[in-house]
Amino acid sequence: MLKKWILVCFVLIILILLFIFGINKKQADWNKNTLLPYEELLADAYNYYNVKTPKDIIIKSSSNIEKNATMKDYHYRGLAYSIIDENEKAVEDFNKAIAINPKDATIYKDKCNSLTSLERYDEAIENCNKAISIDPNYPNAYNGLGLAVEYKSGDYKKSIEYFNKAIDINPNLWILYNNRGNAKDRLGMHKEAIIDFTEALKLNNKGFSIYSNRALSYYYIEKYNEALEDYNMAIKLNKKNSIVYYNRGLCKEAMGDIKGAYKDYEKAKKLNQNMK
Repeated sequence: MLKKWILVCFVLIILILLFIFGINKKQADWNKNTLLPYEELLADAYNYYNVKTPKDIIIKSSSNIEKNATMKDYHYRGLAYSIIDENEKAVEDFNKAIAINPKDATIYKDKCNSLTSLERYDEAIENCNKAISIDPNYPNAYNGLGLAVEYKSGDYKKSIEYFNKAIDINPNLWILYNNRGNAKDRLGMHKEAIIDFTEALKLNNKGFSIYSNRALSYYYIEKYNEALEDYNMAIKLNKKNSIVYYNRGLCKEAMGDIKGAYKDYEKAKKLNQNMK
């Protein structure tokens, strides 16, 4: 009897602590769409300058620009700026690259991505449409267009149409299934979203965000064991993302593992002091 009361008191204490720390009983919104996998996007630039970081690309391209500015230098520096979240500078460089070569669809697409990050959605849509007018079979341009439309208006059905078009052109890009899965998830099509995330993982089984996104979909349909497995894998791939710990905590709480949930909430708060 005494052991039972001790257990009850322990659970009550944990619940009180959860209340004090302000844990919201809703999964945090991790399943953000992805414009493009940055490392893949920059592979050519890394090889071109024989460097390993975006900042090195900026240094090398800036040096070249001082001597003899080329379209590639402006383009690659713009990409590097976009990765370190200096998107205003990125857009400036993309404009300079376009001035040199206005017929390169990839520059318009990359500019679209930076404009989307800056929440300048109308301009982003215009640039993706320009990329498509140059190359109608450019899947990444449809991907960027789908995201810009989605972020601008929340029109997930329309964004899915663009992701479908991109997949029709190239069914081997994991990012397209990931983004379509997120759009379906927001429409409440969780089972369909899981199919897309699973397809994305077939193409990229090291995709931290894909595991996290699929876990979220599993959580919403109350498949907590599957969700927990995916959260564990996501954390194995990235131990510094507070949202995944937070969401795993909610999953554990739903499974009755209050002690485990509390540990994950605490870990999330250590990684992100602004998390409530």
